[in-house]
Amino acid sequence: MRPPSTAKANILHVRRIDSSYEEVCTAASYRDTGLAPLSFFPEPSRPAPICRLQVNALHDGVALGIALHHGLIDGTGIGAFVRKLASCCQDASSSSLASSIPGSETTWDAQRIARDQLTAYATSNPPLSSQQETELRKEFTALADIVGGLDGFNDEVSEAGKSLTSRYFRLSAAKVSDLKSICNRIIAKSTQLQAAHGNTRWVSSNDLVVSLLAICVSRAREAAQCGRRLLHHQLTESGICMAVDVRKRLDPPLPAGFLGNAVLLLRLCSDINMFLERDAPKEELQKVPHDALFQQSQHPNSWQVGLCRVALSVRRRLNIIDDSYVRSVLAYLIAISVPAIPTYNPASVHVSSWRDIGVYDADFGLGLGPAREMYLQNAMVNDLFTVMPKRGRSEGDEAFWEIHVSVNRDIMDRLSSDRIWTSCIA
Repeated sequence: MRPPSTAKANILHVRRIDSSYEEVCTAASYRDTGLAPLSFFPEPSRPAPICRLQVNALHDGVALGIALHHGLIDGTGIGAFVRKLASCCQDASSSSLASSIPGSETTWDAQRIARDQLTAYATSNPPLSSQQETELRKEFTALADIVGGLDGFNDEVSEAGKSLTSRYFRLSAAKVSDLKSICNRIIAKSTQLQAAHGNTRWVSSNDLVVSLLAICVSRAREAAQCGRRLLHHQLTESGICMAVDVRKRLDPPLPAGFLGNAVLLLRLCSDINMFLERDAPKEELQKVPHDALFQQSQHPNSWQVGLCRVALSVRRRLNIIDDSYVRSVLAYLIAISVPAIPTYNPASVHVSSWRDIGVYDADFGLGLGPAREMYLQNAMVNDLFTVMPKRGRSEGDEAFWEIHVSVNRDIMDRLSSDRIWTSCIA
């Protein structure tokens, strides 16, 4: 292993650890092993780094710690970054990352062209209507309104983080596929469901997984609230906040290898009853085919139709995020002339799907090989869910959906025992 040059020493740090992979690299111990190059907590008085790497050399492998500024790179960009870094390692004679990245769309010139393309999308967009501006104003918060309140931020987050816990769940891919087939049959037989959701007629596996999360977390929240008898602050609202990669939603599309942040948020907020099984309309239940029922469920008709309604709402919102919508968002962000970030809604289940970012496709070459495991640094943010990347084919990439969950301990206990959630566990 060659040490980094002096010019790169502030970006890349090499740490040698007198331990094996099994001793250090586990989901349970990751948070406290010092494998990450940066602390979770920002230092408001100092410039925020864009990229930091820490190579942790173990007896039997390497643990690569990566910290990237989320304002400048998204999950898809992280996947591309890791794959290109792996291709660089395959060519030991390479003196620069750019020279070892295959494909025209991932060169630095292509990255600059893609960023210019984003600016062109915004500047060529027709003027926004007052209604569009009003709706987009709700979607974003000026960064200046947040930065002013950073005093004591780290202490507050650290204290709040003490009540949180994280865990990886594995949902059976076969059960997810069966559930998608069931829901799509229900949707096909119910013109009322289709009409209520803009004639949307199908849902994807990802729609189902995200909706299943929202339903089960809402059930856990309600059960926790009933247990604590919080009569003065009744849980009346729930929702989904999901990151959406817009690279392919633009026309012409951005390159798949664009390393920047090309994510917008899908927001779905509703009365809590939408996410609970108890209010499924009887006329919808009558249209459910009998062969679609899960025998082990207490009220199978109700929760499956409820899942259809949530998944259809997600799919309908996804269909709205098209080329025109993305261009209007870009135009708005340029027009307001101040840095802004998406508005945070504490009532929502926040989901990022990294399933197709290709981290396990990265092969670091002779002596290192392909990536074996990917862990997230436990974020001290409540109700945060990440669908982890598909694994390599040698491990059966369709065997399960892996999900990292960060929630309050009480909610985690209830989610772990929820009958709907556990029925889908691998």
